[in-house]
Amino acid sequence: MRSNNVDIAKSFAIGSVFLYHLAPDLFKSGFIGVDVFLVITGYLSAMTLSKASGYDFIKGRILRVYPSLSILLISGFICVFIVGYYNEVYGYLKYLISSTVLMTNFHLYLDDGYFSQDLYSNVLFHLWSISLEFQSWIVIAIVASLVAFRTLIYSLGILSVMLAGFALYKGDINGFYLLTPYRFWEVVLGILAYNLKNRINSKYSMCLTITILCIWSSLLFLDIKEHWYFWPISPILAVLLLLSDVRLETKFKSITLYLSRRTYSLYLWHVPVICICQYYYLMTGWLSIFLILAATFSISELSYRYIEK
Repeated sequence: MRSNNVDIAKSFAIGSVFLYHLAPDLFKSGFIGVDVFLVITGYLSAMTLSKASGYDFIKGRILRVYPSLSILLISGFICVFIVGYYNEVYGYLKYLISSTVLMTNFHLYLDDGYFSQDLYSNVLFHLWSISLEFQSWIVIAIVASLVAFRTLIYSLGILSVMLAGFALYKGDINGFYLLTPYRFWEVVLGILAYNLKNRINSKYSMCLTITILCIWSSLLFLDIKEHWYFWPISPILAVLLLLSDVRLETKFKSITLYLSRRTYSLYLWHVPVICICQYYYLMTGWLSIFLILAATFSISELSYRYIEK
């Protein structure tokens, strides 16, 4: 049975990341959608591991990630080769290798970091978060095969919080944002949310959900890179949302369900589409936004129907 709270969280996450990549000067902190994704990753991982072994879990993740990813990497190379210059093709090939082995986050960290990137010149930079998730899945699968899973996983979460705090203290914002040891605590928060027995009473859930969405929406316009102490708010709100029992009207449930099911395809394809429209062809204004939305949703729908499913 699908959970409305997971669908809402995934819809917000993909929407905020999409808006950030579409208009980073306006939606300055849309990247908090990644924090939400990581909490959801932990929640769904714990749910899956309650019914499957660590081996079956990681096998399922590989079969989930690689078919669509492979099509993206091949298609991206063809597009960049046709419309790009030599330096762009060479840069793509470097990221093609790291993306294939899902180590893009470490590659991006060594390549001056996420926030220094030209958002419209690297069609694969967004794969860093999929790499981070996959690395987290590997850690979870390994720990799940050991005794005292909860004790170990929560201990790793505490260690991750300490490392993240140290990274922020040192001013290593890119390390804090990109590297798995500094972000694993958010995945553990999702596991904690799944394991908590007490749920928020349904009569308060809708009010809580609206409040969470309002705070999240406000955070999008705040430059969290300059005010890092606001950063933990988003994953904590994600936990509260996952603990709620939301009842949605049919039309809203249909929208969140549609976006939730296509989250992976939308995430994979929106950046290449934005790059081609706004970098290679220098389109701006409402025409560009319309073309980006139409192309992204069309390609994502094809990817979802004929590759993912």
